[in-house]
Amino acid sequence: MTQICLVFDLDDTLYPEASFNRSGYRAAGRWAEQSLGLTDFGATLVELFDDGRRGDVFNAALTAHGRPADEATVARLVEVYRTHTPELTPFEDAIWALAHYGAQAPLGLVTDGYLRVQQAKVAALGIANRFRQIVYTDALGGQEFWKPNPAGFAAIERAVPEAKAFVYIADNATKDFIAPNARGWRTIRIVRPLGEHRASQPPVGGEPHDDILSLMRLPDLLGS
Repeated sequence: MTQICLVFDLDDTLYPEASFNRSGYRAAGRWAEQSLGLTDFGATLVELFDDGRRGDVFNAALTAHGRPADEATVARLVEVYRTHTPELTPFEDAIWALAHYGAQAPLGLVTDGYLRVQQAKVAALGIANRFRQIVYTDALGGQEFWKPNPAGFAAIERAVPEAKAFVYIADNATKDFIAPNARGWRTIRIVRPLGEHRASQPPVGGEPHDDILSLMRLPDLLGS
């Protein structure tokens, strides 16, 4: 497989993204207890998240604790959340896949999200040395370079010039496969039972070539 480059997404592909969210909310809760005197604030944040609250979790938690959700406090909570040192563990099938395919082919990583957040995730997972090239799309010029912008995939192609074929494995059908499909890559969607984007639907041109429920199924598709 030395002429094939396997490229992975990060969140909900190699580790459960919700574990980062909960880790960040616990860190924000510790700050709120120390700085605002709010006990159990982290537990409230996690409960709101687990109940499906998105977008205004900090505002809702402050209101639940009888505090005004003023802009400065919310901004500080967001900052603590984004800059905390996360507690993360890779999926078991991700550990297997990186070891199995890393022994046979060059590996890449293309991930969206704020640069320092994604870097902290990779560091916490201890997987950086598995990849020939890691592309943090935010580092290419900000959010406009996040997927479906093709720049991250072009960067992988430049970094692995000997590859004759590329495979991208990711979870979010809304945006992940548009650019690699257009570049002639093979695309594989990993559907995690509790993944944030498990119900996402692809746009025209963004349909993955295959769906799998575990990275242990990759040999069935790739032949080794």
